[in-house]
Amino acid sequence: MYRFFLLFLALLAAPSLGATTQERPNFVVILADDLGVETVGAYGGESYRTPHIDRLAAEGVRFDNAHATPLCTPTRVMLLTGKESWRNYSDFGYLDPAEPTFAQRLAEAGYATFAAGKWQLVSNKYQDLDGATPSAAGFADYALWQVRASEDETDRYDRPTIQTPAGPEPGREGDYGPARFAASIQRFIRNSAGSGRPFLAYYPMVLPHRPFSAPPGTHGADRQQRFADMMVYMDTVVGDIRATLEEAGVADNTLLLFIGDNGTDHKITSRWRGQEVPGGKATSLDSGTHVPFIAWWPGRLPPNHRAELVSLVDVLPTLLELGAPQQALPAEVDGRSLWPLLAGETVSDWRDSLFMHYDPRWSDNVPARYAFDTRWKLYEDGRFYNIADDPLEEQALDAPLSDAAEAARLRLQQRLDAAGGELSGVLSPQSQYRRERDRRRALIAIGVLALWGLWYGRRRYLRATLS
Repeated sequence: MYRFFLLFLALLAAPSLGATTQERPNFVVILADDLGVETVGAYGGESYRTPHIDRLAAEGVRFDNAHATPLCTPTRVMLLTGKESWRNYSDFGYLDPAEPTFAQRLAEAGYATFAAGKWQLVSNKYQDLDGATPSAAGFADYALWQVRASEDETDRYDRPTIQTPAGPEPGREGDYGPARFAASIQRFIRNSAGSGRPFLAYYPMVLPHRPFSAPPGTHGADRQQRFADMMVYMDTVVGDIRATLEEAGVADNTLLLFIGDNGTDHKITSRWRGQEVPGGKATSLDSGTHVPFIAWWPGRLPPNHRAELVSLVDVLPTLLELGAPQQALPAEVDGRSLWPLLAGETVSDWRDSLFMHYDPRWSDNVPARYAFDTRWKLYEDGRFYNIADDPLEEQALDAPLSDAAEAARLRLQQRLDAAGGELSGVLSPQSQYRRERDRRRALIAIGVLALWGLWYGRRRYLRATLS
């Protein structure tokens, strides 16, 4: 009953499609780039100061077992479409323009839509693909870096070129990318606040992704310190966005989500709950997928923390239940609405495991398919781990298993058997490029040696003839 009461408050006077109303909630979705759960104080992180994010967690709902994919593009595709990677992830830096997104559906329901930050869903620098532009994905307005990665190789931090519907805006001397992105999000919120129209602000951050460069006003001497300074800057931006919502008078009608897109960079080690944790980005370890996921909606969500297994596929169903309840979910959506968990309900039939299809097709990252819960993990090739006791997966469990372990293995095997798709075996464009580059270099070297051999042989012949 409590869930329906909260939903009634959120959707009071729900309109027909295309109508505008202030009663439906606004949405701010912040996606941090390369941010594992071990980096945030609210989750037990001890290395960095994150007071603004911690405050959101204390006042909102903190999901303690949230998982993304190990790599950024498949996570972004999953987030925007609500589908598991085996369904619609095909290339790094690519989102199929035919895939429905939550931005499209919310725009159809009357929302003003805006995106700022990192896009990287049209192509990659090794493949000239034709993926979804921000407009095609449902964003009427945007201020984004690297819309088409094959054409834009400017730095995300130092004077990035920002694409807008009106065209590119080259960076100027002294420009800091995260400052420009945050300012555009805040400007959109202020401009939308008095419009009488609900809005969606999607902020896929560039922070704290490498290169680990010092934010303005900092002078970190090494990589670890610069990363810590980047964390402080990111946290401050989150606090500024919250303050903007409050100052604009829309905080009490806005659901803000703060989420990590995958594990922390492997070059960063953080202290978490008394242990040193290397970043797990691009790996199938828990540290590669376990991310912060915080929901904040003052006056609407009771402060809470949830232990259920949640995934980024759950974002689309949640936003559409609240913002476009009269629309049917797109076909093949794998996620479930998080609203009952956000509302504080006990959900007896919530999932007891997650499935991961990790087929990166990028660099030399190792693909994997596996099912897992908070204690056990089973790979498709049969490897079975107690990840609660062995998070680095150093020792696979062998038969005979305990009764509890065997029961868990059978349950996870059923989850694997029910999953669709298979690993592609596709060579990553990076690896293919490097192989072609090395082949060309080898051919050039052979050619140079052959020419030198001809020259040297002719020289010796002439000397012998003339002597």
